[in-house]
Amino acid sequence: MGLRYHLKFFSMGCLLFSAACQESSHSNLHASNSPDFAEIMQNSLDDYIHFTGEPGIAMSINLPQGISWQGASGVSNIKTQAPLSPNDLMEIGSNTKTFVSVVTLQLAEEGLINLEDPLAKHLPQYSKWSDITIRQLLQMSAGIPDYSQAEDLVAQLFPNISRSWSPEEIINLIYESPLDYSPGEDCSYSQTNYIVLGLLIETVTGQPLAQEFRTRIFDPLELQETFYGVQEEISVPQTVGYSTLSGIQNTLVRLLKPKAVISDQLVAMTQVLDSSIAGASGAISSSAGDLRTFTEALFIGNRLLSDNSKAEMMAFQECKLGYLPLDYGLGLMRWQTSQGTAIGHGGATPLGFRSTMLFEAETKLAVTYEGNYDQGQIYNLLNQHLKLVKSDKKPQVQKACPIPDQLHSASSPYSIRFSIKGTLNDAPNNGNFWGEDYLSNIESFRFKPFHGQKRETFYNTISLTLSDDNAPSKIQVVASAFEDKDGPDSNSSSLLPPFKPCLQSGLRSLPGCNDSEPGASGLIINIDEKWLEEAASNSRGIIEINDISKAAAIVLRESWIVAEGDDDKPNGYIRSCVEAISDPYQTSRLYTCGDAPDKIALGKTVRLHGSLNLTDDPEIVSAILKSEDPNKETCTCRSFEDEPIACP
Repeated sequence: MGLRYHLKFFSMGCLLFSAACQESSHSNLHASNSPDFAEIMQNSLDDYIHFTGEPGIAMSINLPQGISWQGASGVSNIKTQAPLSPNDLMEIGSNTKTFVSVVTLQLAEEGLINLEDPLAKHLPQYSKWSDITIRQLLQMSAGIPDYSQAEDLVAQLFPNISRSWSPEEIINLIYESPLDYSPGEDCSYSQTNYIVLGLLIETVTGQPLAQEFRTRIFDPLELQETFYGVQEEISVPQTVGYSTLSGIQNTLVRLLKPKAVISDQLVAMTQVLDSSIAGASGAISSSAGDLRTFTEALFIGNRLLSDNSKAEMMAFQECKLGYLPLDYGLGLMRWQTSQGTAIGHGGATPLGFRSTMLFEAETKLAVTYEGNYDQGQIYNLLNQHLKLVKSDKKPQVQKACPIPDQLHSASSPYSIRFSIKGTLNDAPNNGNFWGEDYLSNIESFRFKPFHGQKRETFYNTISLTLSDDNAPSKIQVVASAFEDKDGPDSNSSSLLPPFKPCLQSGLRSLPGCNDSEPGASGLIINIDEKWLEEAASNSRGIIEINDISKAAAIVLRESWIVAEGDDDKPNGYIRSCVEAISDPYQTSRLYTCGDAPDKIALGKTVRLHGSLNLTDDPEIVSAILKSEDPNKETCTCRSFEDEPIACP
């Protein structure tokens, strides 16, 4: 995962809403009427931290019945262990774009600009972009390349990685590059558009962007915990933001900012980069409560914009975020959640934060989240909360489920440690677990070592596999990591423990390692349903596993061996190998959180913490596989048409 990846102030996460979502209509928010609502919400945040291992999460929610709640869990600083407060400041990333859009539309209402004005009218120094209009900048249809992907960016960060950036310097990173397409002919998400808009606002008004934010939005809405730190002093303490680094970026930060390094891959990014690198595209800092106040002021009434301007803002068109589809308006996103249509924005910053703001027009529900880990799973948490507040059933108080201290005490160096919270669903009919269809039932998860995962390409599921009548059903936890071709920046080494060097895809180039095309690494954990059901009902504690037929982990590696051929139908084959398996000679452990007093079934929520000891000894792996089926081999091969073939 290269440094340029970290500079794409990830609003990508909002697209997770669309995975396997069904639109439904709920005009009443039943669960919020429960007297236990605050306790339920706080426990859900605590569980989020327990099951993701992220540093901290804060949220603020306002319901149409007049019920408001905000809370936080985790820490604002890993080193000091200072608890996170819902009033703590975090950078809101690409949510900043909505603020920029509001100011731009206010200028249009005042007659200082017209959305159809060509850029050259206000910024003549960028003559190459003279045909681009202000509307096209706002709606991501200008064709200007994304500076966060500029080849020169990493080079210009060295050796002064914490340098400050002016808007002109950022724009110059890509100004000589050709447009991605002619203005107005396509739509693709580009951070540069809003850097240009920030500069345009300053040119038209003659004031710094921070001053325009403050006089037009921050002060009128009494946002006491909101700042544009690029140009003004932040007068309250700010949370530390964290990210995971690998490959060259990890080496670079260790060399230049060693005090920012927390662990092997976790880095305090607020000590590494200056917020000016995000500028008008992502550098506002705010609290969850202030961000919710802004969300409500934007969508309810006319405190910020007229109805006509809001209609312009919500004229959505199909756009792209990378290769993913996206409905984008003028600084707003629209998506399908698990409970219906929502509008708002999402974002993350290179300084290690992730956030989102959401509004439902039908119910007038407004909710915001902020976390101080830039690859966090807050969108899974949001879907969980939407289901909760819209449920027709009275919610039950579910105590948070921390990992017991003694759970991992018996772990060997070769172990899979996992925490997963999700709803049991059907196993896929085609036997293929690697895909987006199973994202929507996961609320939170982590695999140790946690801090190396590239979550945007990490598909996970927990499902109830219904076997033949004569065989026991199993709960199956499945995770897969798809590798990219960047060597040390690949995803899979974070999932797998360090067995042989070749298991870590970043070391494939070493002599003797598999030199095939990148593939996928996978983990399957099978847990006997009837045994787990009994254990959860009776002991509600740590379960020791000495029989791998009860619970076992299998680590898989798939490699695509591609030969020259037609691009549409390449020659070659797929090789799948079992690289490691649960060690039958060591005791593993599982903790069920006491969630299953009755029969486990589809739709049930399961919370599991586990520590499964593994072996990569080829003789033991082969013996275990053959004990299940004498003809089973550690490696199998199939064609690209999915037909079994003999391995070359």
